[in-house]
Amino acid sequence: MTRYKKKPLEVEAFLFGYEPIPKWFADACKFFGYTTYYNYQHTDSIKIHYPENDVRFNKGDYVIKGIDGEVYPCNSDIFKKTYEEVK
Repeated sequence: MTRYKKKPLEVEAFLFGYEPIPKWFADACKFFGYTTYYNYQHTDSIKIHYPENDVRFNKGDYVIKGIDGEVYPCNSDIFKKTYEEVK
């Protein structure tokens, strides 16, 4: 058996439903045809239709911008165990 560890990298993220929408998330929403993202603070979740599947972003999830510009949700408990804030 071979063991692996995650490479250290920095990501951009925000807390969905509680923090302002960053431009990169708004751009991703527009690219995939989701145009009502600006009202997300008034809802508990939104769903974006990606070509391969639908992805739901729930209030309280962290939204992460991946290394290739992709966006995806992460449960806040998992996020806090995996990431720490860069000062």
